[in-house]
Amino acid sequence: CLRIFAMSVGPLVVECVVIFAVTVFLVHRYGNLRKQHAFTSVFVIITWFLSFMIVFLLPIDISATLYRRCLGRRVANNSHVCKEPWSYVSDGSLRIVWDIIYWSTQLLTWIILPFLQSYVTAARFTIRGKILAMLKENAIVYGSLALLVGALFIYVIAAGKLSGASLNGIAVTASNTWGLIVLVILLGYGLVDIPRSAWHRSQANYSLNYSYFKVAKLRVDLEDAKATLDEVCGEVKSLLQKIRYNDPFYKYVDTIAKKCPHGVISQSDRRLDDFEDFDDGNSQDIVSMSKLISVHRRVIRAVRDTNRTQAQWEILMERVLDYEDIQAQAHSSDHHFKSSFRSSSTGICKLYVPVLEWWWKVRLRPIFLSLVTIVCVLISVVSVWSEVTFFNTSPVLSVFAQLVKGTGVDGQAFVLTEVSACVYLQDTSVT
Repeated sequence: CLRIFAMSVGPLVVECVVIFAVTVFLVHRYGNLRKQHAFTSVFVIITWFLSFMIVFLLPIDISATLYRRCLGRRVANNSHVCKEPWSYVSDGSLRIVWDIIYWSTQLLTWIILPFLQSYVTAARFTIRGKILAMLKENAIVYGSLALLVGALFIYVIAAGKLSGASLNGIAVTASNTWGLIVLVILLGYGLVDIPRSAWHRSQANYSLNYSYFKVAKLRVDLEDAKATLDEVCGEVKSLLQKIRYNDPFYKYVDTIAKKCPHGVISQSDRRLDDFEDFDDGNSQDIVSMSKLISVHRRVIRAVRDTNRTQAQWEILMERVLDYEDIQAQAHSSDHHFKSSFRSSSTGICKLYVPVLEWWWKVRLRPIFLSLVTIVCVLISVVSVWSEVTFFNTSPVLSVFAQLVKGTGVDGQAFVLTEVSACVYLQDTSVT
């Protein structure tokens, strides 16, 4: 960090600090840094930080490139004036940062995160078993990638262009194909969905009715998830009642039982006070290791689905209650917002916070979201038009190209941020 700061990249350092703070806040907002494992939090923060860095580093890179290009033209034309952008970063520093971001994201995307996810969700009971399950699960994905790379190799060999440069191109193409496909899908959907979502949220009555519709569907999903969890935990409870404490398989069943929610399986169901001798040959008639792995996998999946659906249900219910409060207090004479699901403020906040909240939610937020909708629609139209006219160089019809040509990066930075937000917001909503 000291070396980077010494190379006059103050804006880049400030950007890194701000993005890191925003990343930590978002990870805590969508998770819980106090409850979740520190190992998980570190990798999630690193992954999100690198992803957000791409969005905000791109305008800096473009402005620096335009400035260096201007300096090159000034050599041929002494009268040409080049203004150094306030966010200028040297080419060497940018290259180092891009290399760190690129190879780190490649390593996280294709090796670290898939293997960690498979290891955590593996239903085996030993470290060796989890590693084998992790390798087996990822072998399917990497086998598909191997087929793609093999097809590219055959094409290059048939074309007679096999060389070191072509091998490097094949590796880059194979690693970026999936990301580009997802990028196009999410960007295309986000250009439409973000303006539409902002417009719908500006209308409290529509948002309330739509939330009622989602409540009915999500309630069914939550009941199904709980029923599935009760069923599989009931199977675990049955195994606990059949297997004695000194059975070789008891420790595995007990591991599964600990993952079931409290109340589904009580302490007495685990038969910790059972000291009856056990015949070693009887357990094979009750359970096998393959069956325990299958039950463990179902428990992990059921707990995950239930927790996810429960979290969605709580968020949706808060939203419904909030919209109901807005609708009920839209014509309030005292202009004090009274929440039906949050505790009242105390002290000086009791005098000012409810008033400010009423003005924001009832009066200002609908206007603000309507303005956001108009801006997002214009940017979406400009983005689609620029994509269609991208290859038309005479005359230049792309709005983005005109921004780069006329104003450098200052006018383009906001558009790049909005387009990138289309991808990241839709990725968040899909996952």
